[in-house]
Amino acid sequence: LDLRKLETILKETRISGYATDYEEWEIGIRCIAVPVFASDGNVIGAISVSGPAGRMTPGEMHRIANASQTGGRILSEKLGYKLQELA
Repeated sequence: LDLRKLETILKETRISGYATDYEEWEIGIRCIAVPVFASDGNVIGAISVSGPAGRMTPGEMHRIANASQTGGRILSEKLGYKLQELA
């Protein structure tokens, strides 16, 4: 993985609000992770969901990402994080 590819992946992750692993780390396993923020806006943890690639289809990954983002947002708010409004 070169630096430009990594920068592209990080940019896409910031835009989508979640990271994915489409069998890059382990063949047959796909993962999604969303950040959990502290009251100061720093990332202090994550919610991650992993499963067999055969059941983690792109559509299922999207559904899981949405549910995980909701959970991450709720947990972050309980920790005092205030969601920033986009201008």
